[in-house]
Amino acid sequence: MKRIFSLLSSFAFIIFLLSVQTNFSSCTKDPVTDTLTIHDTTTIHDTTTVHDTTTVHDTTHIDSCASILLQPANNTFEIHLLGGNTHDLGDPLAPEFGADAWTMSGETVYVRGLFRFDLSGVPAGKTIVSAKLTLFSNPTPLTGDLIHANSGISNAFYVQRITSAWNNMITWSTQPSTTTDDQVLIPQSNDPYFDLIDIDVTTMVNKMFQTNNYGFLIKLQNEVIYNSRIFCSSKYSDAAKHPKLVIRYM
Repeated sequence: MKRIFSLLSSFAFIIFLLSVQTNFSSCTKDPVTDTLTIHDTTTIHDTTTVHDTTTVHDTTHIDSCASILLQPANNTFEIHLLGGNTHDLGDPLAPEFGADAWTMSGETVYVRGLFRFDLSGVPAGKTIVSAKLTLFSNPTPLTGDLIHANSGISNAFYVQRITSAWNNMITWSTQPSTTTDDQVLIPQSNDPYFDLIDIDVTTMVNKMFQTNNYGFLIKLQNEVIYNSRIFCSSKYSDAAKHPKLVIRYM
């Protein structure tokens, strides 16, 4: 009888353990490899062997992650650049920015976008484990073909890290330097209003956080005419379409 009672107690304990879940965002750190895995929801499963007695093994090591959402309106560090034979412009108030090459009155005009997020909300000394950038296509573009945010047969573009200081008074000819290190290539899109959700920019943001934060620049992979990728800026009327950066840190 004592043996049966012991087994029943053991099974009840197992069912309780298997029902435990943590519903908060967390990071799991492997104690052997010292690597991190991000989980939106962490469920702890225990492997249990039942003989005469029950042995529960749990080697899970959890470090909590915090996250910060950056989606400012009227970001002062954001600019829409246009360059060409007679164009040398920077518009910090434009409701859009993009990676674009088109023609205006017969002249080839190139478009690039620069933007920077304020990372001061991430506490000093923390480790950034994830940074995801989201850009929303402009449904009412002011450049390109003026109808479609994404046009052309070669509209792949780069997201690059800016490596020198700039402000919202720059023009095409005075734009800051960038690096190709850790740049992200966004592939061709034939969808005229395709939004870019959760671009992984973790490595670039880590470098911004650890050294100098000069932000991002976007430009076409091949700046040849009749190709465009045009996105809503932080001045766009719909706040839900402003550029967004989600950072998780330990």
